[in-house]
Order: sequence, then C-alpha cells, then structure tokens
Amino acid sequence: MNVWERDPNRVKCFFMDPSGDVHIETYRCTSYASKIKCEMSTYGGGHWAHLPFGIGKELDDKGHQVSAGYLTREKADSTYGLDKFPTECQCGYKFTDADEFGHRRIPIYQRRDDPSVRYTLQEAPDGAMYYATWYEKHRDWCGLDGHALMVKAPGGHDWHVDGRCSNCTRPEDKVHKCWCRHGDPETGDVTVNKVGDTCSAGAGSLLLKNWHGFLTSGWLHT
Repeated sequence: MNVWERDPNRVKCFFMDPSGDVHIETYRCTSYASKIKCEMSTYGGGHWAHLPFGIGKELDDKGHQVSAGYLTREKADSTYGLDKFPTECQCGYKFTDADEFGHRRIPIYQRRDDPSVRYTLQEAPDGAMYYATWYEKHRDWCGLDGHALMVKAPGGHDWHVDGRCSNCTRPEDKVHKCWCRHGDPETGDVTVNKVGDTCSAGAGSLLLKNWHGFLTSGWLHT
C-alpha cells in the first residue's frame, strides 16, 4: 500500500465505458400545459411517479438509439402493458386517462478495470471518470484528444475537466483550458494542473461548496 492509499482523504479514480444497456423506467405525469402543481414536488412541477421496468438495450436491432419520453396510451400498452405504469403520485393523486404516459432509459456504465461492476451516472461513486460524448460536438468543451472528460468529485459533483471554470480570466478565448489535463483517462491516471495554454484562474484545483481539491496521478485529494 502506497502513501496515497493510506490517506482516507484521497480517492482513486477509474474509467467507465457505456455498457450498451439501460435501466428502463415507466412513468405517469400530469401535462405541463395543465399547470397542475403537486405539493410534494421538489421542483414546483405537477404530479409525477415512476416504476422500474427492467434492463434493456440502448440500441434497437438496426443500431438506432431507442428514444425515450412521451408515449401514447396505445404505445404504452403495446410496449410495456398499462399495468406496468404507476397509478398514483406520492401525494395520493390518482392518475387519469388525461394524464401522460412515458418512459425513461438511463444508460448503464461499466468499469474498464472490472466490467462486472456497473453504475448509472447518478449512482457512480467519487473518482469515476467517463467521457461526456454529448459535449464532443463542441470543440472548445473537449481536451486535446477530442474527448470531454468528466470526473465524479467528492459529494457526487460532475467535474467537466475540459470545461470552463467560473472565474476564468480569458472567457472570450475558446482555445485555452482553465484546467490542463495530462495522462490517459482510460487508465484512470490523470493529472490536472495549470501546465499548458491556460488562464490565470486558480491553481488547477476544483472548488466546491463542501470540497476543495486536486486531481494528481489518478487521485482526487485535498
């Protein structure tokens, strides 16, 4: 055990790949147009409830991504069966025929070093690294390798390493990096610092409400 592993304040990073599987959830909700408010909603929205359905594939037989979201009543019945949808909101409101049906498909990732260990992005622990492929069409949101690296920092914060820090001193410059990363993310061995074309903000660390630290040689540390 090295000095890093003996320190409980340090977190070892690891890389995750998409597994090709998804968690499927069915849901019911009142429509946005109805402007109905639920007293138990944490975001001021309407009535909403979901149920786990099972594991499915992200792509269909033709290699196309299966869409998620709203379903007609007929499609909900033919795809899942109406009995697989929730019947009421946690507040006690019972859904009616006028309320919406839908499904969510949440990607499952697997550890590169042990593919049997799998997480959704929400479940992934501190130290998990993955590529945010949805950012990769924006060149200035990516590193020199063309990938947009995300790291789960302590507290479950998704750190977009190749993104822009809040106190950037060169906000109009799309070429420089506020955080300069080095190493191969796919091995988990990454260092983030200010060595490279960068601004003068900070010292390569990440400052959160409840954590302030660095990423060095594949370890998150204070």
